[in-house]
Amino acid sequence: MRTAEPEYETCHIRVLLSKSPEMGEENAIILSNSVKEKLKSECERDELLNEILHLYEYVLVLDMSENRYYTIKSSYESNGECYLMDDKKLESFLTHYVHPEDRRAYRECFEDTVLRKHIQKPGDKIRIIFRKLDDDNKYRYHELVIYGYRDIYSDQLKCIMTICNVDDMKRAQQEQKKQTEQALQEAQKANQAKSHFLCNVSHDIRTPLNTIIGLTELSIEKFKDEDTVYVEQGLKKIQVASHHLLGLVNDILDMGKIENGNLDLIPREMSMVELMNNIDVIMTENARGKQIQYEHILGADEYLIWGDEMKLQQIIMNIVGNAVKYTQLEGKVTVKDSFIKTADSNKVWYILRCMDNGIGMTKEFVKHIFEPYERGEESTNHFVEGSGLGMAISKKLLDAMNGTIQIESELGEGTLVTIRIPFQVAEKKEQIPQKEHKDILLGKRVLLAEDNLLNMEIAIAFLKDLGAEVEVAVNGTDVIRKFQETELGYYHLIFMDIRMPEMDGIEATRKIRKMSRSDAKNIPIIAMTANVFAEEIEECKRAGMNGHICKPIDRKKLREITAMVMEKE
Repeated sequence: MRTAEPEYETCHIRVLLSKSPEMGEENAIILSNSVKEKLKSECERDELLNEILHLYEYVLVLDMSENRYYTIKSSYESNGECYLMDDKKLESFLTHYVHPEDRRAYRECFEDTVLRKHIQKPGDKIRIIFRKLDDDNKYRYHELVIYGYRDIYSDQLKCIMTICNVDDMKRAQQEQKKQTEQALQEAQKANQAKSHFLCNVSHDIRTPLNTIIGLTELSIEKFKDEDTVYVEQGLKKIQVASHHLLGLVNDILDMGKIENGNLDLIPREMSMVELMNNIDVIMTENARGKQIQYEHILGADEYLIWGDEMKLQQIIMNIVGNAVKYTQLEGKVTVKDSFIKTADSNKVWYILRCMDNGIGMTKEFVKHIFEPYERGEESTNHFVEGSGLGMAISKKLLDAMNGTIQIESELGEGTLVTIRIPFQVAEKKEQIPQKEHKDILLGKRVLLAEDNLLNMEIAIAFLKDLGAEVEVAVNGTDVIRKFQETELGYYHLIFMDIRMPEMDGIEATRKIRKMSRSDAKNIPIIAMTANVFAEEIEECKRAGMNGHICKPIDRKKLREITAMVMEKE
């Protein structure tokens, strides 16, 4: 049988001796008690003290009444010794270890008047951050703390002084402060730029609005006088001003989409020659109005390429449009473009150079021309219109296409803009004549959901031009009622406004798609909305719509989208 090992315990033994007065004998009383828990507590205390001391490079006790200090931990003096508080020692420490810029603050901590002023009771303390020279001869941030306490033996007020390395913490705080200040400066700069932008764009929006409103009023008066020539000219000018206003709004919306990361390219087979021909028509007319000579020199090679035609047009219109815009009367704008072959026969570089002898730009502004909401001082005069976002948008679009843009300009001398874009070559195909889509809704009954009377009038006129019979609904509830009350196949197409009272177009579409009647699942529904954000367009698709038309309605796009939807049915 195996017995357990004996356990030994540390005890504290006291022996008390006494002598009996009656018997004259000496007696001994032995008292014994375990000190296991006490020793454990003392060990834990020592471990804690060592851990605390490990955090500090320097720990001492200041006795202000005796003008002495006792070292507990020191790299410069013997531990456990008592020293007089000597000014020479303090100055020596300052000279050899403390950064010159921090010596005054460090010295003041040990002045008798300062100590007595700030350390008057237990818990009072003095704290400073200073830079101290370490063993590797580098200054690092340290924290000095002088902390008042009551000595339990003498009942006197004394101080414990500690020094510890806080370099990492201090530098992290400095970096965080720097980043915060930088973020604040950037936010202030952005707010100033946006305020400046809003001021500019407010002026630019009011300019075409003034044209539209003023010419409309004058045209009404001239119509009464049967001056049809003036009315016709006025309407053409209103049309130009309206398209300019729409361009301003589109620039603002495009910049918003780009900043939110909603930029998507939709490449398709296209011809740069056809694209540039369309741009030339517009730019030639704009240049003629300013008595500017506009010339387009086309390179010899031509390719069908895969590209996003709308965004390419936007880039080139911004660049060439700026050249015309910032060139004085009787100036000249020249555009040269060409393709350059690469080692890969399926890829080419498209290069466009736009030169003008206009007002030019300063070197400083050229550095910031691609920043959103930036606009040169030269562009704030009354003869220049635009949002100031065109170049920022163009740069983002070129980045998405892996293209580049370079600007060379001299103030008062003119500007040269060069863009380079890589393209995939498309196979050459026989050109199929485009359908005119006339009378695509001939004999078709259309339900138009629109709550705005003026918009309703315009949409009805456009749809009737396509041959449609049009019935109207003023909100989503009205759409549901009219669709339910008619026989199967009564309506051939629904144009659905999105923002309507009582029930919006999204909800109305969902309800139609959930109906049990057979034509509810298949009837084409096209959204008509002033909201062009990708989120709403995607929501229209999820609700079951077949197409999307943005307001203001473009008659050409209305025909194209309607034809596309009807051909699928």
